[in-house]
Amino acid sequence: MRNRRNARIVDPATTMDALDHVTAQIRRAINDGEAEPGERLPPAQDLAAELGVGTDIVLRSLHILLNEGFVEPRF
Repeated sequence: MRNRRNARIVDPATTMDALDHVTAQIRRAINDGEAEPGERLPPAQDLAAELGVGTDIVLRSLHILLNEGFVEPRF
């Protein structure tokens, strides 16, 4: 078990900054035609590695873009 002094503290402001940044990056790529309509986006893990964030940030960003109509789910 971790010592409480060594516990990581997540700064919500930093998380929101990363989320806003990633959402803007993906939105820009779509608007700039880097992804054609109907084309699959790379897996969230690949996007996360490319953008230097965690997969959870990418998934939250994709959820925002889904709600905005920028992306569609594929099952």
